[in-house]
Amino acid sequence: MATSIAPGIAPRLPMSRSPRTGITSIRSYKANVRQQIMMLFLTSPGERIMYPDYGIGIKRYLFEPDSITQEIKDRVFKQVKRYMPHITLTSLQFTHTNHGLGLIVSYDFKGSRNSPDSVIVTATSAPA
Repeated sequence: MATSIAPGIAPRLPMSRSPRTGITSIRSYKANVRQQIMMLFLTSPGERIMYPDYGIGIKRYLFEPDSITQEIKDRVFKQVKRYMPHITLTSLQFTHTNHGLGLIVSYDFKGSRNSPDSVIVTATSAPA
């Protein structure tokens, strides 16, 4: 029996099976953009085939001094402009936890009636 992909915008990652529709999918534009942001931040440069520059690799900044935040911001804005031209970043806030680094990414959708949104990206040194 062939596996069908449920109607939606993209597969939900990590991929999983839905007994009702086959592969679980994202059904809203906002949820798809949130997933794209998470992938961009958590992917290390060189990790994605055919796109060696794709990714911010936020985990590599875990043990860096706070003075590197401007370098991270520059990389984030450059990567979003290149790989996610359908959004505009409005702010990027850093948060620190006992085991990691968090970023609150706020953005607007270009040419859309969707209201501004934000997502929290967390990179940790401790097992999840």
